[in-house]
Amino acid sequence: MNTANFVSIPASMLPEQEIMVFGGRRIGYGDLLGRIRRLAGSLKKLGLLAAEKLDHQEAKVKISKEQARKSQNDLRDSLQ
Repeated sequence: MNTANFVSIPASMLPEQEIMVFGGRRIGYGDLLGRIRRLAGSLKKLGLLAAEKLDHQEAKVKISKEQARKSQNDLRDSLQ
């Protein structure tokens, strides 16, 4: 089983079922899956391949300042 299935399978069956509650914020499987996909898309745009691991201490992605700002904005938007 792929670890992505831990969210994608329940999201396809019960998208409104809550998976996380933090303070007054509640997130369902469908919403979480959408956020995961947007984050994955942003990382892919930065050049991270599906088989690679992202280690915040060793990540060395060379991008322009403009690309970095756009990616940062995309990531922020995907998490809202």
